[in-house]
Amino acid sequence: MTPTILVDTNVLLDLFTQNNDWAQWSESQLKEHSKSYQLAINPFIYSETSVAFESVEDLDQVLESLKISVVELSRPALFLAAQAHVHYRKQGV
Repeated sequence: MTPTILVDTNVLLDLFTQNNDWAQWSESQLKEHSKSYQLAINPFIYSETSVAFESVEDLDQVLESLKISVVELSRPALFLAAQAHVHYRKQGV
């Protein structure tokens, strides 16, 4: 079974908005990591990335062509993420 790695929103936006400073690096990272990992995003990354597209269908088509899957988050995972964020904020950051 191939391990999964989440792709950061900014990596995708670099590609989809043709960011002159980062697009080439982001593309090379996706290509390199796709050799060893299943690339994935979660619903939050999907939402953040959608600003670069005119429709859901357009975004889904591009994600499919890049072999990036959308993985759902369980409620326990969401709960733990919120708790981690509260802890982070209490640190004064």
